[in-house]
Amino acid sequence: MVKGSADRRDLRCRVLLCVERTVPQPPFYARRSDGSFGTVTKSLIADGTTATLKPADNSAVKGLVYRSGYSGNTGAFFLTSTYGSGKVAFWGDSSPFDDGTGQSGNTLYDGWNDTGATNAALALNATDWLSE
Repeated sequence: MVKGSADRRDLRCRVLLCVERTVPQPPFYARRSDGSFGTVTKSLIADGTTATLKPADNSAVKGLVYRSGYSGNTGAFFLTSTYGSGKVAFWGDSSPFDDGTGQSGNTLYDGWNDTGATNAALALNATDWLSE
Protein backbone atom coordinates (compact mmCIF):
# COMPACT_ATOMS: atom_id res chain seq x y z
CA MET A 1 0.00 0.00 0.00
CA VAL A 2 1.12 3.53 -0.68
CA LYS A 3 1.09 5.64 2.45
CA GLY A 4 -1.01 8.77 2.40
CA SER A 5 -4.36 10.29 3.24
CA ALA A 6 -6.18 8.09 0.71
CA ASP A 7 -5.11 4.99 2.63
CA ARG A 8 -6.23 6.44 5.96
CA ARG A 9 -9.60 7.29 4.46
CA ASP A 10 -9.88 3.79 3.02
CA LEU A 11 -9.16 2.29 6.46
CA ARG A 12 -11.71 4.58 8.11
CA CYS A 13 -14.39 3.69 5.58
CA ARG A 14 -13.76 -0.02 6.02
CA VAL A 15 -14.14 0.25 9.79
CA LEU A 16 -17.03 2.73 9.93
CA LEU A 17 -18.50 5.72 8.19
CA CYS A 18 -18.23 8.85 10.30
CA VAL A 19 -21.13 11.26 10.14
CA GLU A 20 -19.51 14.49 11.20
CA ARG A 21 -21.98 16.80 12.82
CA THR A 22 -22.01 18.83 15.96
CA VAL A 23 -24.29 17.44 18.61
CA PRO A 24 -25.55 19.25 21.70
CA GLN A 25 -24.66 18.19 25.22
CA PRO A 26 -27.27 15.55 26.05
CA PRO A 27 -26.38 12.42 27.94
CA PHE A 28 -25.19 9.60 25.76
CA TYR A 29 -26.25 6.22 27.05
CA ALA A 30 -24.20 3.05 26.91
CA ARG A 31 -25.24 -0.49 26.58
CA ARG A 32 -24.14 -1.91 29.91
CA SER A 33 -20.43 -2.49 29.59
CA ASP A 34 -18.34 -3.99 32.36
CA GLY A 35 -14.57 -4.01 32.42
CA SER A 36 -11.73 -4.26 34.88
CA PHE A 37 -11.94 -0.50 35.49
CA GLY A 38 -15.68 -0.39 36.23
CA THR A 39 -19.10 -0.41 34.66
CA VAL A 40 -19.91 2.10 31.93
CA THR A 41 -23.48 3.40 31.89
CA LYS A 42 -23.41 6.96 30.51
CA SER A 43 -21.17 9.58 28.91
CA LEU A 44 -21.66 13.34 28.77
CA ILE A 45 -19.94 15.47 26.17
CA ALA A 46 -19.30 19.17 25.62
CA ASP A 47 -19.42 18.99 21.82
CA GLY A 48 -18.73 16.18 19.40
CA THR A 49 -19.79 13.93 16.60
CA THR A 50 -21.50 10.59 16.10
CA ALA A 51 -20.87 7.80 13.62
CA THR A 52 -22.93 5.55 11.42
CA LEU A 53 -21.77 1.94 11.62
CA LYS A 54 -21.28 -0.11 8.48
CA PRO A 55 -21.37 -3.75 9.62
CA ALA A 56 -21.81 -4.91 6.02
CA ASP A 57 -18.27 -3.59 5.39
CA ASN A 58 -16.84 -4.76 8.72
CA SER A 59 -18.89 -7.11 10.90
CA ALA A 60 -16.59 -6.45 13.88
CA VAL A 61 -17.76 -2.85 14.39
CA LYS A 62 -19.78 -2.41 17.61
CA GLY A 63 -21.48 0.69 18.96
CA LEU A 64 -21.14 0.89 22.74
CA VAL A 65 -22.38 4.41 23.55
CA TYR A 66 -25.16 6.09 21.57
CA ARG A 67 -26.73 9.53 21.37
CA SER A 68 -30.03 9.56 23.25
CA GLY A 69 -32.79 8.14 21.06
CA TYR A 70 -30.40 6.29 18.72
CA SER A 71 -29.26 2.67 18.54
CA GLY A 72 -28.20 0.05 16.03
CA ASN A 73 -26.14 1.52 13.21
CA THR A 74 -26.80 5.23 13.73
CA GLY A 75 -25.87 7.75 16.40
CA ALA A 76 -22.88 5.86 17.84
CA PHE A 77 -20.73 8.10 20.04
CA PHE A 78 -18.25 5.45 21.17
CA LEU A 79 -17.49 2.33 19.18
CA THR A 80 -14.91 -0.38 18.77
CA SER A 81 -13.84 -2.55 15.90
CA THR A 82 -11.05 -4.70 14.61
CA TYR A 83 -9.37 -4.35 11.25
CA GLY A 84 -6.95 -7.02 10.17
CA SER A 85 -4.89 -7.79 13.27
CA GLY A 86 -5.46 -4.31 14.75
CA LYS A 87 -8.06 -2.77 17.03
CA VAL A 88 -9.87 0.56 16.76
CA ALA A 89 -11.69 2.62 19.39
CA PHE A 90 -13.61 5.73 18.28
CA TRP A 91 -14.82 8.39 20.70
CA GLY A 92 -16.76 11.27 19.15
CA ASP A 93 -15.35 13.98 21.46
CA SER A 94 -12.20 14.68 23.44
CA SER A 95 -13.96 16.20 26.47
CA PRO A 96 -14.95 12.91 28.14
CA PHE A 97 -11.33 11.93 28.72
CA ASP A 98 -10.05 15.44 29.42
CA ASP A 99 -9.20 15.99 33.08
CA GLY A 100 -9.22 19.80 32.80
CA THR A 101 -5.43 20.17 33.07
CA GLY A 102 -4.62 20.98 29.43
CA GLN A 103 -3.02 24.11 28.06
CA SER A 104 -4.04 27.29 29.88
CA GLY A 105 -6.09 29.73 27.84
CA ASN A 106 -8.12 26.94 26.23
CA THR A 107 -11.67 26.09 27.17
CA LEU A 108 -11.42 22.74 28.94
CA TYR A 109 -14.12 20.37 30.12
CA ASP A 110 -13.29 18.02 32.95
CA GLY A 111 -15.18 15.05 31.55
CA TRP A 112 -12.89 12.55 33.27
CA ASN A 113 -14.22 13.51 36.71
CA ASP A 114 -17.78 14.34 35.61
CA THR A 115 -20.04 12.86 38.29
CA GLY A 116 -22.92 12.57 35.80
CA ALA A 117 -21.06 10.07 33.63
CA THR A 118 -18.71 7.10 33.65
CA ASN A 119 -16.15 8.55 31.22
CA ALA A 120 -13.04 7.51 33.16
CA ALA A 121 -14.19 3.88 33.32
CA LEU A 122 -14.93 3.94 29.58
CA ALA A 123 -11.50 5.38 28.73
CA LEU A 124 -9.63 2.94 30.96
CA ASN A 125 -11.63 -0.09 29.82
CA ALA A 126 -11.07 0.90 26.17
CA THR A 127 -7.34 1.38 26.72
CA ASP A 128 -7.18 -2.00 28.44
CA TRP A 129 -9.02 -3.64 25.51
CA LEU A 130 -6.76 -1.94 22.95
CA SER A 131 -3.64 -3.14 24.76
CA GLU A 132 -4.68 -6.83 24.87
